[in-house]
Amino acid sequence: FATLPTGGKVLQMVQAVKTDHQIFSTNNTFLDVTGVTATITPSSSSSKILVELSLSFSGAINAYAGGKIVFNDNGGSFGDMSGSMPVNSGYRLVHFGLGVSNATNENYRVKPASFHFLHSPSSTNALIYKLQTWHQSDDIVIGRSYTYNDANSSMATPVILTLTEIGA
Repeated sequence: FATLPTGGKVLQMVQAVKTDHQIFSTNNTFLDVTGVTATITPSSSSSKILVELSLSFSGAINAYAGGKIVFNDNGGSFGDMSGSMPVNSGYRLVHFGLGVSNATNENYRVKPASFHFLHSPSSTNALIYKLQTWHQSDDIVIGRSYTYNDANSSMATPVILTLTEIGA
């Protein structure tokens, strides 16, 4: 009989679900999305962490923004996941873009955004991952339509951050 490989198995999963909304009005700085933080402690330094994010957003007409997942290794400062994306000097590192056009009733719609990345932290410490967003000028809202005034045209959606430890 052949020996089966031991890597690639799901060892644990952790999930954060945000069911309320958050409006961002501060321009040109990355801000935490409250309630979208999850902690996982890898069982081996060779494990990888599959980071998956699903969200919906809306905003004022012509708003544009971006989001990213940052992580913290055992209480240090939060930083970008190394090797996740090369960025030219002067550009912001974002893992996904968010934009609202000037189309009729655009501010009543919610748009999906997602992110998937296989992170190699080489650690057995508690790893904390969280969602941050940035926008340029007009307000962005995470988790519901920007204009939210009646049951016929307003929508709300959860934000889901899932961390999966994959054995190497």
